[in-house]
Amino acid sequence: MMFHVTLEQAQDGWIVAECPALAGAVFQGKDEKEALENTRGAMKAWMWAEDQEATRALPATSTPVIVLVLKALDHLAATRVAPFVLTTLFFFSRGVMAQSREHVNPLPNANITHDAVGLTVDAREARPLRQAVYAMRSEFGWVVDYEDPIYNGPADLVDDTSPTWRATHPNLPGVTRPAGERFQFTIPEPFAGASGPQGSDEQHALEQMVVAYSSGGNPGKFKAIPEGSNRFAVVGTGPSQQDGLFEKKITLERADRTAAETLAAILEQTSHLVGKNVGLGLAPVGALLRSHIVMGGTDLPGRQALAMVLDSTHLNLVWEALYDADTDQYLVNIEPVIKSYHDASGQRKDALVPQPNSLPLPSRR
Repeated sequence: MMFHVTLEQAQDGWIVAECPALAGAVFQGKDEKEALENTRGAMKAWMWAEDQEATRALPATSTPVIVLVLKALDHLAATRVAPFVLTTLFFFSRGVMAQSREHVNPLPNANITHDAVGLTVDAREARPLRQAVYAMRSEFGWVVDYEDPIYNGPADLVDDTSPTWRATHPNLPGVTRPAGERFQFTIPEPFAGASGPQGSDEQHALEQMVVAYSSGGNPGKFKAIPEGSNRFAVVGTGPSQQDGLFEKKITLERADRTAAETLAAILEQTSHLVGKNVGLGLAPVGALLRSHIVMGGTDLPGRQALAMVLDSTHLNLVWEALYDADTDQYLVNIEPVIKSYHDASGQRKDALVPQPNSLPLPSRR
């Protein structure tokens, strides 16, 4: 499988990637590696959404066979090697862009173990709580959104500029990253709260995770909040954001729009209300363009409006709002909920989590 990707350097120094196969979709990163990783995720989400739409259109008598065709996408790297052919165009508006150093011993995914003590999560990256949220989502199929706080100052950020690049560009701006390192916590199983109303076990587990994170030395303050029926969020808080990025209430003229148009209106108003650009990153573009939603009113909770837009696609989607301190903006990624399980041979597999009232997933062994 071959994809062509073009890379350009924008005026703000970020690398902008476009894939002709995803018409109208634009992705970005601080460097080529990050831009290509974001493009890879978009390709997978786009192809998944297209498959879901096509499957729903099949006659009831048809039984589709699952064929894995995305394996090549998992090996995308910031190099010009097969299976990707990359056309690179650079426009240097403020000199050569700073390159990030490799993080020390990061984990591609958080490790989860179950034993007599309970469930233990071991996360290790610049945003370890985000990685832990993803791990819990994958382990149990929970619908959990994530939002960064506004990282600011030496307590939250570390310089991530490559020493080699810095040596040859001593007077140009470098790059920073959240100062996260390792985050490890254990929660007894079954989760306390499991005997309460449906969803209380998820809520309690997420609250315990946030408390454990707050007691360590990693950056940012967070809280776990319910967003609706079996939907939760771990959101960054601060003086200007007590309940996360989408706490503000918005006003929309009532109309029938595509999900993409409604999403764009929500992000535009949120940008105005928080005083920072809030842009769309990775997203299942096709599903958002094909789906319609009637929405409008005054003082609409932004978080609820965003969840309604995602639900209108009939796909089980979550969002991640990631803050970049170098450009002082948020990027909102939208991706499917994926649950991990073990097949009959004991191998770990991933499965898409359908919306409620759809077919059940394989259970975890």
